[in-house]
Formats: sequence, C-alpha cells, structure tokens
Amino acid sequence: MSGEIAKDEEKLKNVFRPFFLDKKRQEKVYGQIKENAKPDLDFYTMTIFAGIIITLGIIIDSTAVVIGGMLIAPLVWPILALALGITMGRSRLLQSSMFTLLKSILVILIVSVLVGLIVPDLVIENNEYLSRTSPTLFELLIGLAAGFIGAFIIAYPKMGSAIAGVVVAAAIVPPIAIIGLSLAKGDFGAVGGASLLLISNLIAITFAAAILFLISNFRSRSEQAKEKRKSGFRWTMLLLVVIIIPLVLITKQTALEVKQITVVKDVISSSLDNVAISEIKVVEKDGMLTVTVALRSAEKITASQIEAVQNVLVKRLNQAVFMKVNIIPIVAPGQDLFESTPPAVIETDVSTLKPELEAIVEAVEGFIKCPVVLNEKKLTRYYPEEVGCPICPGIISCGDGREFPSQNFNVNSALCDDINFANGAPCVTGAEIEAKVKAEQALEDQVEENN
Repeated sequence: MSGEIAKDEEKLKNVFRPFFLDKKRQEKVYGQIKENAKPDLDFYTMTIFAGIIITLGIIIDSTAVVIGGMLIAPLVWPILALALGITMGRSRLLQSSMFTLLKSILVILIVSVLVGLIVPDLVIENNEYLSRTSPTLFELLIGLAAGFIGAFIIAYPKMGSAIAGVVVAAAIVPPIAIIGLSLAKGDFGAVGGASLLLISNLIAITFAAAILFLISNFRSRSEQAKEKRKSGFRWTMLLLVVIIIPLVLITKQTALEVKQITVVKDVISSSLDNVAISEIKVVEKDGMLTVTVALRSAEKITASQIEAVQNVLVKRLNQAVFMKVNIIPIVAPGQDLFESTPPAVIETDVSTLKPELEAIVEAVEGFIKCPVVLNEKKLTRYYPEEVGCPICPGIISCGDGREFPSQNFNVNSALCDDINFANGAPCVTGAEIEAKVKAEQALEDQVEENN
C-alpha cells in the first residue's frame, strides 16, 4: 500500500516538475518576501499613506485615486510570507507575517476612521463604496487568481514588473478603509459586508499563493515541518469552505436583485414615454418588494400610470410590489422652474370598444389605464381591475378587428420576448397562406419545366 502511495506521489511530482525551482532561486524568493514583509519604518509609512489615499479616493468616488493607493500598499508581501510559512511549515515566519498583517490592518482601520470623523456629515453612496459592501463569489475567484499569479511573479524571474497589477487585483486595503468609514458613520451593515470581503480576499490570496509555492517545491524536509504544512493547509482549506457559504448566499441575492432591476427598467421603458431612469433600488422584506425609482421627465406622470407599472410588475415578478417614485422635472430653456409641469399627452385607444361601452368605461370605476404597444405605437387602454394590465404590452392589430399578442412572457428572465411570425402571420389568414404557398409551388414547377 505504501509503495502505491509513493508511486502516486512520484507521478504527481512529474506533473508539476516544470514548476520546480532550484534551491538557489528558492532562497532568493524567500529572502525577497521576508525582506519586503518586514514591519519597519518604510513598511508602515507606505501603509499609512496608502490608507489615507484610498480612503479619500473612496469618499470622492475616484477609481484612479483608489488604484494609486493600492499601488503603494505593501500588504501583499506579508500575505505572501504567510503563504510561504504555511507551505514550508515555518511557524516563526507564519507568526511574524500574521502579526504584521494584523497590525497593518489596524493601522489602516484607525486612519480611515479618523478620516471619516474629520469629514463632516459623511454620506457615501458611490460605486467605490457600495461595490465593496456586498461581496460575491466573483471577488473570491479574483482573490484566488491574484494570489496564485502573485506568488508566480515573485517565484519566477523576469516577471517582477507585473507585481503592481497583482497588488491592484488583490484589493486588500479598500475594504479595510470602507470598514473604517462605515464605523465612523455608524453603518454596521456595511461594516459586515466589507469585513466579509476582506476576510475572503485574505483567505483566497493566501491559499492560492500557498498552492503555487507548494507546486514550485518550496518545502522543508523535516517531519515536524511536514506536519505543520499539512495542518496549515487543512486550516486554510477549512476557512475557505466556511467563507464560501455566505458568499454563495450573497451571490444568489445579488443575481436576484439584478434580475428585478432589469424587469423594473423594462416595464418602465415600455410603459412611460420620454423618461430617463436616474436611480432604481429594490428591497425585499416579508415577501413585499419595495421599488424606489427616480425618474427624469419633462412631462407630468400621473398616479394612474404608476399604478399600471406596478400592476405589470406584480405579474412579472409574481410577488407583491410597492412603488415609491420620485419625479425629477426637466425644465426646458426659458421655462419657469416654478411653473407646473405640463401634463403628459396620453392617447387613449378605445376604438375596439363598442360606443355604448365607452360611456361605461368613463363613468364606472373598476377599470385601470394600461400601457400597450399597438403596432409599435405606445397607447393607453382600459382593462378591468380584476384582469389588470397585460403582462406583455406588444399587440399586433390586423386592421379588420383581429388582434394578436406580439410578445411572449419569458418566465426565467421575467421579460417579454418578441414573437417571430412566419409567412406574414398572424394577420394573414390560413387561406391566404395556403394560396401563397400554392402560388410559390406553381412558380417553382414552371421554372423546372422551362429548365
């Protein structure tokens, strides 16, 4: 049995042998990582100023400033040292790199909290901030890739110039800065999200870097070091599995929110004319989806129009929907800002109703005005409240009183897909299609006879 295990180990070594580094190169890499991870004056000076730059970059929502701060942040080095300590089973390197990392995180945290307290009335709702408060599996995958390639760049010569890209991809300092800013303004929900991102990045980078060092043949020969290496990998893998669980849940929730926002945009754009969507937020609680929308419009938007949008959303999303719509008026040149917004021009189509029913629609409550797209033209029609608005607005009118839906509802995407009609359908009758087919067949037969 032991002989078979030895053979399997030898086969595995042969697979990764192209990655093996000679002893001299290993010593050089070890010395480089240990030197750069040393917690000296240079290290902490770079750490402090990286924290200041990144925190301010997040506040002003400047990606360029945040990236600039990442480039000078030295935290990738103690993470690589931590990975190397796990791979080689060196407890002293493991402990020193971990303490350096923890102290660096504490320094950046203090800096970001102080910046957050100094800036008055701090309210951050920008992309640089929000994108790091809801981590997903994608951030974990980025961390794994960054950790592996970071260790690869350091381990193999002629690759050192690419380390800056790894530092940016690793993105360790921004979540720390966001934790500090969130603590300064008392947003503990954001603290939790940014902390999860930080922990997942640290674990992913460390694990992936340790894997690269392992297949590059960084290892100590003593039995004690081997046991420490096995223990280190077990703990790292366990932490990686544990951190994946909340990330999977958040990823599912994020995907659901993206789908909901896409549906809201589609319904609004198909229901309202000449509006621009400035902002959409969806919050789900106790089975109720609250949709907050900011719309820019030069025309008046009525409550009945919003009611129609809400009616369609309930059908599309198959759940209760409550809408909060903020209208931002667009003022034309020369128009008084305080003038009342001109009413929307709504063309109501009652041509398919019998004349005696028109008065009933106008006089009796219980009908809802719904947006439809009749032959690619937006109109408003009346539908009984118990029926509600059509889930898909597209309609084809044949001109002889017959009408057909031009869209199908896609249950998976909750969107409306256009129907591709063949042979001029649906307005062409069966007899017309049959006559057309016969005429085409006769033409083909005549061509064949002539040939």
